[in-house]
Amino acid sequence: MMFVLMLACQDLWAFREEKAKINARSFMSDMGQEPAGMSCSGNDSDGDWYVSCTVLLADGQRWPLECGVFENMGCRERALVNVIGQQPTE
Repeated sequence: MMFVLMLACQDLWAFREEKAKINARSFMSDMGQEPAGMSCSGNDSDGDWYVSCTVLLADGQRWPLECGVFENMGCRERALVNVIGQQPTE
């Protein structure tokens, strides 16, 4: 039973990650940007149906986003925060 539950959680994680990437690509396209790469989490840690994504642009700039885990939910920009919870000084 535990094995089946673990597989279900993995499938849910992969589903959320893939849908977030679809939303990130669409968001970046609307912004006139072409991602060189991206990474999204499948973990919705606060239960708001958005996960963290980072988009890498061709010039090396990173664009932090929160993207929905269902198609057409879109994304929202997020601020980078350092490890002790303060806003970056740059």
